[in-house]
Order: sequence, then structure tokens, then C-alpha cells
Amino acid sequence: MSGLLDPTLDRMVRTLLETAHTAVAGHPAPGIALERWAHDLAAGSFADEAMPRAFYVDLGRTLGTSADPLAPAARAALAVVLDHRDATPLRRAHADWRASGPDDPDADLGIGREVPVRALTIGHPDEDDVSVAVGFRAAGGDHTIGLLVDAAHDGLGRDLFIGPPIDEIAADATADPELVVTDIPLADAAARMTAALTVAATESWDDPRDLPLTPLLTRRLTLL
Repeated sequence: MSGLLDPTLDRMVRTLLETAHTAVAGHPAPGIALERWAHDLAAGSFADEAMPRAFYVDLGRTLGTSADPLAPAARAALAVVLDHRDATPLRRAHADWRASGPDDPDADLGIGREVPVRALTIGHPDEDDVSVAVGFRAAGGDHTIGLLVDAAHDGLGRDLFIGPPIDEIAADATADPELVVTDIPLADAAARMTAALTVAATESWDDPRDLPLTPLLTRRLTLL
């Protein structure tokens, strides 16, 4: 909060960054790990109206001056996840950093700037269900995100997953003689995934395994 003693604010940010480091430790795609970390915060202490606007002014500024190499990425993750009005100063601070032409433009791990590179479906020739997957290139780790389109339940999207780079997934699936792998346009993948998530929302699908990944998928759909 504005007016908070600097030592107190610094301690709070150090603690925040310690949790960020814990989240990415050993993770093959630290950008994804930080995004999930930010969603956990958004569901609790950083939820809408949980903190005043002045807090995000101070948070954005203090993360911007931190010597911790993970600070830009932590701020980027919070900036893409916290979409409520009070967090506007934090989002602006990150946007200003990017516009300033930083020495290392990938210090934020490319969070919010993932690039879709390939989309495909994976299915069994004798079954109507099919998995739709999209691969993304990112400074914070190439990754794939997808879901199963359940034909038996009106095309409901379930069994969300995050995996390794899509070429690895395609190679593994192609090596399985019982699976059919088909490349599809990114726009087609976006349409299929959006429709599947719409059905899931209509049916109030709330599988606890899927809920943490749904925001990560919906954000990436805007990139397709």
C-alpha cells in the first residue's frame, strides 16, 4: 500500500518471490509454472477487492526495482492473470517495462507472448473421442496444452492437459499404431476447443483436475 514502510514492502516482495522460485524449481516450463502460481494468488490474497489499488502501484514498482532475476517474470505472470481494475497499475508497470526496450526482453519468460506453432488431433480410428492439442513456443519453455473432446457427451471438453513441446507429443502418438495423428489449422483447433469449453460450461463441468488448467487454456485461445 502506498505509504507502507519500504522495509516492510521489500520483505513482502522477497517472500512473494521466494514462493515464485519454489513454483518454478525443476519445472521444464517455468513460464507455465509461474502462470499457475499467479492464478493461485488471484484466487486468494490478490483476488478482486482483496487489496487496494495502491498496493498494486507499490507491488509493480518494487518488483521493477528488484535485483531478483525472476522478478520480471513474476510481474508478467501477475499482469496477465490479474485482470481486475485495481491491478491496472501492475499491468501498466509491466507494459511500460516492455515498451522501454529492456536489455533482456525475455527476462519475463515471454509470459503473455506465447506463439502458437502447431495444432493437431489425436484419436483412435474406432472411437469418436479426439484430443485437440496446440503447441506454443515461449521463452519460458515450449509447451502444449489441450483437451479431450468427448463425443459421447455432446462434445464436452475434459481431461485438460499441459505437456512437452508438441513435436514430442506428435512423435510419441505417431509411434503408437493404435492412434491417428492429424495436423489441423490453428483456427480449427481454436474453434473446437472453444466449443468444447462452452459445452463444459453449459453442463457445469467442474472436474477438479480440469479447473486449475482452464484459465491457462482460455487465455491461450485468444492467441490463436
